[in-house]
Amino acid sequence: MTECSPFRRPHALIVEDEVMIALGLQADLEALGFEVSGLAANAREAMSLAMNDKPDLVVMDIYLNGARDGIEAARSIRETFGTRIIFVTAYTDDDGIIERIHQQVPDAPVLPKPLYGDRLANAIEQLHLRSSAPS
Repeated sequence: MTECSPFRRPHALIVEDEVMIALGLQADLEALGFEVSGLAANAREAMSLAMNDKPDLVVMDIYLNGARDGIEAARSIRETFGTRIIFVTAYTDDDGIIERIHQQVPDAPVLPKPLYGDRLANAIEQLHLRSSAPS
């Protein structure tokens, strides 16, 4: 995981192809003290933005432009940068997708859409607790 200096707010990348949802996530993350370093609508944009900024957190939709490439993009970003990932999806009742997430990006929370600030804050806190716990 990327460590933040005391002078740098943690950076978040939002990967969501629905503009209104992305803007809502941006407002929620900014209210939680994050600087949103970018909004990406697809996996390719997400990788490019992650390479430029190395975010501390990625909030990732599973289905981007009709494809399930959010899971693969999250796995790649996590492996490359050690970034914490939170998934958001309208498909939390699809056991196959949830299983695939847990196989490819273990310990990543999966939050249902619509997303509200409290659930996002709780998921971020759980990620923080897991990353600071002794191994």
